[in-house]
Amino acid sequence: MFPVQAPSQWIGTVMERAIAKGFRLDNPAGDAISAALPKNGEPKRYRALPHGEVGSAPAKMRVSPVAIGPRLDIEFLVLTAAGSTEVRGARWSEIDLDAVAWEILGVGNRLGREPTSLCYPCIGVGRVPP
Repeated sequence: MFPVQAPSQWIGTVMERAIAKGFRLDNPAGDAISAALPKNGEPKRYRALPHGEVGSAPAKMRVSPVAIGPRLDIEFLVLTAAGSTEVRGARWSEIDLDAVAWEILGVGNRLGREPTSLCYPCIGVGRVPP
């Protein structure tokens, strides 16, 4: 898997490796590709939610006009304090409803953590009708 980067960086990296391996003598991408591709703007930075408002965030999200998938992701994120990548990659096969636990499998469990105990509202997040 390639790291996330701008297309011009990715193409430049591929060309540099091709030169290093002797497949090419020059880098046809060079400045031409950088000039042709759009520039990546500054990443958007969002203000963190003040600690005192975290508890009311799920209720506000439930009445939000945002699509249901992102709303439930955010609610699950707030209730579990997991990382956004872990929440987006969560699968129902990882969640044990009887034990009320979430065992993050595969790449999401880089730290080798034990299963995460879930609160009952987390289980309810998955049962919200669309």
